Amino acid sequence: MSQKTVTEPGTRIGAHQLATLLDSTQELIAILGLDGTVLFANGAFRNSLGYNPDELLGHSIHALVHAIDVEHIRERLQEVAAVPGSSVRERCRLRTRDCSWRWFELVCHNRLEDSGIEGILLNAQDVTLSSAWRPSARLSPTWFTPSTRRPTSTNCSPASTKP
Repeated sequence: MSQKTVTEPGTRIGAHQLATLLDSTQELIAILGLDGTVLFANGAFRNSLGYNPDELLGHSIHALVHAIDVEHIRERLQEVAAVPGSSVRERCRLRTRDCSWRWFELVCHNRLEDSGIEGILLNAQDVTLSSAWRPSARLSPTWFTPSTRRPTSTNCSPASTKP
């Protein structure tokens, strides 16, 4: 029997194989609804931020975004949602389970019309310690250093924060 690659026409992988592939990456992968509600999240959320994917489902991704970044990220998601097939790239801070902040570069793709996805596909890579990371022009100078300060609240679950 000859081996096939997944890129060959007619080759399919099963749900378990797909889940294993998605969970083996360090990149956050999520499917979001139009309002930012998490419809799917891969295992990288557990490894990078400390949240089990299941606890994110049904909650807004905005609950993890830093208060200074959240409105801009909300606007960018609305922009990508308005144009089928469009993409946006942005940087923001996401809160970890221990209430610290990590910088991520997000890429959001409008896949609302793609059967099986029907949402905004989010890919995010942790750039907190990356030497290639450069702050965007919209960020003030105080944003250049990754913050590990913790808020006064110790409950950092997405369900405890309003979007």
